[in-house]
Amino acid sequence: MNRVQKRYLWDFILTMVVLTTGLSLLFSVVSVVDEADEIIRVARSSVLIIQIVLLRLPEFFGYLIPFTSMIGVFLVLAVANRRNELMVLQTSGADMRRFLIPFLIAGIVLSMLVFFFSEVVRPLASAEIKNLLTPEKDRFSYVSGELWLRPSREIIARAGAFDPYNGKLKEISLFWLEGGRLKKRIESARGRWIEDRWVLERSTVYDLTGRRVYNRESLILNKMGSPEEFLKIKEAVEEMSVFRLRQYLMRLDRFGIKNQKLWVDLYSRYSYPFTALALMFIGISLSLRMRQLGGVVSILLLVISLFGYWFLLTVSVSLGYAGTLPPPLSGCLLPLSVNLLGLYLYLKTLL
Repeated sequence: MNRVQKRYLWDFILTMVVLTTGLSLLFSVVSVVDEADEIIRVARSSVLIIQIVLLRLPEFFGYLIPFTSMIGVFLVLAVANRRNELMVLQTSGADMRRFLIPFLIAGIVLSMLVFFFSEVVRPLASAEIKNLLTPEKDRFSYVSGELWLRPSREIIARAGAFDPYNGKLKEISLFWLEGGRLKKRIESARGRWIEDRWVLERSTVYDLTGRRVYNRESLILNKMGSPEEFLKIKEAVEEMSVFRLRQYLMRLDRFGIKNQKLWVDLYSRYSYPFTALALMFIGISLSLRMRQLGGVVSILLLVISLFGYWFLLTVSVSLGYAGTLPPPLSGCLLPLSVNLLGLYLYLKTLL
């Protein structure tokens, strides 16, 4: 890599870092302000609020890097093109395909960085935020697909599987305590929330006080906690990495629970990091064709590409949620198509 390539690449990295950090910090502050009531109720100091703002940065880094990389590469190369620097390089015999290789390598590295922020740093940061904002975190525990909840001092509940979007429980165990001793235990195949109460199906009751065991086809309980208590696990699901989320979905499948929304989210998270490389292709193409298209048209196409991609991604995911598209197509079709389109425009520009 020669000195000119290093200069352009450094300008690109600097521009992208400034844009990503600035926008992420802005969105993080806005998100904290949006939840100000809840946060202020728990946070006793400004230091804790600053911690939450900083801990939310990785989430926005993952979202914004593809878009800021496109803007960054466009700005750097468009300015160089406007100053005739790229024309000088071409007339001096430089091969533009080889000259732009460092930017393509940077696009691949950025895709890996998006995955790192989204699937490694963000889950850890989200867990830390939950610890800071949840003084009652000892009331429930989520480990390897199981949910443990203590709705009251005398009851402990366990669910082998929980679908947070449908509110259904599978493999339920309930333990009644009295004076530190177990007095009753219930094992149920499944549970549903109906008319402000839990209805357990195919239950076996172990009454240790009365020394008897009996079965119930249907059992109604009012002291197991409302769905709001169990729906706290929805946050834990959304904070999982793709690897843990896949394990969780496979576990739900074994219990016969098919969660379309989570499968769409899984495939979307697999494919989204490749957006960085796709938008880099488009940004390079627009910057190199700025003389033919004109500056205003190039900038307009850049803006349309950014908002158009986000709009189409939202539509694709929504169709997946609705079941119109299967999860693999809903999550992966758009990033794959944009990568192919970007590669085509990139090659067409240089040939």
